[in-house]
Amino acid sequence: MKKLERELLERNVSNIRVADWSLKPYWSGNTLLDLHLRGFQDLLSLRKNENWLWNYVMVISETDFPIK
Repeated sequence: MKKLERELLERNVSNIRVADWSLKPYWSGNTLLDLHLRGFQDLLSLRKNENWLWNYVMVISETDFPIK
C-alpha cells in the first residue's frame, strides 16, 4: 500500500481515491492528455461499479497540491 493511501485510511478520508497506476506525463504533450483520459475512465468505472457518486472532478498537480 502506498504511503498516501495509508495516511488517507488512517485519517478516515473516504472522498479521495489514489490510482493504482502511474504515467510519466510531459507537459504540453499527448501523455498529459492520456493521463487525464485514463483518470476520467477510472472515475466513470468507480461510479458504475462501486456506486461512488461525485459531481465534480478537480485536476491538480504537485504544484497545486504539494505532498510532503
